Amino acid sequence: EAYSNGVATTGPSGYVRGTTVPSGTLTSRNVYRTSEPKYPDGSNVAFVVYSSTPKKPKAEYMSQGKLHDTPTWTSFDAEQSHMDQMIHMNFASARITHPGCRLVVLTDRETPFDIDHITPLGKTGPPVEIFRADGLDKKEEMVSRMRARIQFLGQEKGTHDIILLDTDMLVVKSMVDVFTSYDFDVAGTWRHDVQMPINGGILFVKRSLVSKAVDFFQEMHDMTLLIQSRGNGVKRWFGISDQIALAAIMTPTFGY
Repeated sequence: EAYSNGVATTGPSGYVRGTTVPSGTLTSRNVYRTSEPKYPDGSNVAFVVYSSTPKKPKAEYMSQGKLHDTPTWTSFDAEQSHMDQMIHMNFASARITHPGCRLVVLTDRETPFDIDHITPLGKTGPPVEIFRADGLDKKEEMVSRMRARIQFLGQEKGTHDIILLDTDMLVVKSMVDVFTSYDFDVAGTWRHDVQMPINGGILFVKRSLVSKAVDFFQEMHDMTLLIQSRGNGVKRWFGISDQIALAAIMTPTFGY
């Protein structure tokens, strides 16, 4: 399978989730297979990641001793070059398995991106898109990600099925059939976790139901803010608060 430096774990949905490696060791070697199988074109699929430079807020959290609120990958994640490398590898794997797919980065108004650094080398397909959202807060990364998704989905025209991915993931097989084999508005993947049984790292949105997805993420956004306001030690940075909301909202009570 495609992976970085041999450090990866497989998931049930056809993706690989890599673990953080020390600064300076993340490379794009091993991303490409020596012989690639024939994959469906995937031109009707868009892979969408979220990334913003959170260096100052995270450094502030660290200096205040709030390590329990800050994940261990803080220092690695704060370097834009590291994020560019992860996005490049994520997009390269998507283009291998979905050669004609659309690639989109959601971000804020300030974070700089070098398109050349995140564009898959030697892979044809549409140019990488940067979608800049308004009203984001670098101190609330998970909330900002939802706001960016809501704004992005709100302007979509229903031309592409959408796969929302974390940046530290690699795609190892085609997922085109997910959209033709299952009936859903928004789909997630289940895992063995009592607190967070739905993995927020990969979500699927059908092109014909984008408006319903906007409503879904708006409810998830509002519930996340409610969970955070109650405190109870729920972590913000690690994505726990939004994944608790995700699990709660994917129930008959909310109609999903």
